[in-house]
Amino acid sequence: MLDKGVEIIAFDYGATLDTNGTHWYNIFHSEHIKENPSLTDMELRQAYIHAERTLSKERLIKPDDTFRETLYKKVNLQMEYLLHNHHIKEIEAEQIRKIVDNSYLVAVNCTRNAKNLLQNLKNRYKLVMISNFYGNLQSVLVEFGLRDFFSCVAESAVVGYSKPDERLFVKAFESFDTDAGRCMMIGDSYNKDIIPAKRLGYKTVWLKGRPWQENPTSTPLADETITDLSELERILI
Repeated sequence: MLDKGVEIIAFDYGATLDTNGTHWYNIFHSEHIKENPSLTDMELRQAYIHAERTLSKERLIKPDDTFRETLYKKVNLQMEYLLHNHHIKEIEAEQIRKIVDNSYLVAVNCTRNAKNLLQNLKNRYKLVMISNFYGNLQSVLVEFGLRDFFSCVAESAVVGYSKPDERLFVKAFESFDTDAGRCMMIGDSYNKDIIPAKRLGYKTVWLKGRPWQENPTSTPLADETITDLSELERILI
């Protein structure tokens, strides 16, 4: 059980609040396979990496883009890569729409559940967000009705640092006059959320779900490990 001295809780966003621990690659993989069953894991991983690197380099996501618009840009880049590298024969608009719609539904359902949790936590803690995102996280949080829960949003594309850079964490907590031991980080990435937070002296909760790749589990640093965000009620409330 975590120390009840915690005053501030920081959440990751992507693959934490919006998917309850499932890395977005796994969601895209499932939806792509429905449309193109012959695609391999390696091909889809390469397409996913290409899209993420392109979005990071070219800043194609605009500050007012919705989450659905973000998904469309991601999936289009993935499909263009697969077409260019001869993994698919053509890009069909209907396939993209299905992948986006089904992926968006995952986020809608997960954020609906997360909203109930955040409402309960907000009655007892100050909440902040620390996320590697594309510059439109504020718009996405408004879209899903989550923005008002957070006193501060530290977003990599806005701040200029990406997790696991500890400066992004420091930025999120700099306006609070609170000891590190009274702060807590909750996220799905062992390497990007848990390790840097522990280095700074924060308490940590690792949301161990379906990751991009396997995380170390033999001697985990996290103070608590959960497999579903609903378990936070047992730990904190």
